[in-house]
Amino acid sequence: MGAQASCLHPFLGAQASLPAFFLGSAGILACILSWERRHPCLHSFAGSAGILACILSLGSAGILPAFIMRKHEAVEGWHSRGYLPHFDGPQITQFVTFRLYDSIPQTVFRKWGEELRSLTKTNGDAILRRRLELYLDQGYGNCYLRDPGVAELVQKSFLFFDDERYKLSAWVVMPNHVHALLTPLPSQQLSRILHSLKSYTSNEANKILGIEGKFWQQETYDRYVRNSRHFATAVRYIENNPVRARLCDRPEDWPYSSAWFKARVGSAGVLPA
Repeated sequence: MGAQASCLHPFLGAQASLPAFFLGSAGILACILSWERRHPCLHSFAGSAGILACILSLGSAGILPAFIMRKHEAVEGWHSRGYLPHFDGPQITQFVTFRLYDSIPQTVFRKWGEELRSLTKTNGDAILRRRLELYLDQGYGNCYLRDPGVAELVQKSFLFFDDERYKLSAWVVMPNHVHALLTPLPSQQLSRILHSLKSYTSNEANKILGIEGKFWQQETYDRYVRNSRHFATAVRYIENNPVRARLCDRPEDWPYSSAWFKARVGSAGVLPA
C-alpha cells in the first residue's frame, strides 16, 4: 500500500496518504486499486478512459482536489462542441459581448457619441462596435477577469447551462470583457440568459475578490449571426482575441476559451491519450 501511495503523491501532495485520502468511498477506492494493479503507477491518468472515469467519479464525490478536476469538469460540460446552427430555423445564433463596469471610461463613451452623432444608426453602431473592441483589448480598468478564479468562474458558468438553455459554440474570457457565440434554445430568451449569468457571476466574483459594488457594465452588445460563413468568422474572431491582445501566441494557449478545449479534447469528448 505504501508503494501505491507514493505513486499518487504528484497529484495528492507530499503529505497525502492513500488510505486516509480515499477513506470516504470504498467503491471508488476499489476502482482505483483495480486500475493500479494493471498500471503500477497512476502517472498515466490521461492515457486511459477508465482511469479518467475514476477521476471524474472521485471529483463528483468531493474527494479529489479541485485543481485536478477543473479541466476535466469543463471538458465534460461542453455539450455543444461542434454544433452548427440551422440558419433557416427559428433559433437565432447571437454573438454577445459584455464587459466589466470600469473597462471603458464614461468620458470616452460620451466623446464617441458626439463624434458619431451625424452618422446613420447602422454606420454609427458599426464604428462604435469596432472602437469598443479595440479599446477593450488595451486592458483598461482593474481587469478583474485576470484573476484565474474569477475567469474560471465565468467560464464554468457559461458551460453550466450549455445544452440546457442554449448551444454554446465559442467563447473567450478576456481580462476585462467576455465574448460568446450561443444559440438560445426554444422558449429561452437571450436577455434572461445573460441577466441570470451576469447576476450570478458578479456576486460570486465579488466574493472571490473581496470587493463590493458593480461588476459588469449593464449593457450587453449582441448581433445575430446570418449564415455559416458569418458563424465561422465569429468563431475565429472570438478565439483569436487573446492573440490580438498579445496575451498569448496561439488561440489554444489561452485557457479560458473554446480554442483551448478544442486543442485538447478528442472527437469523443474526452482528453486524448
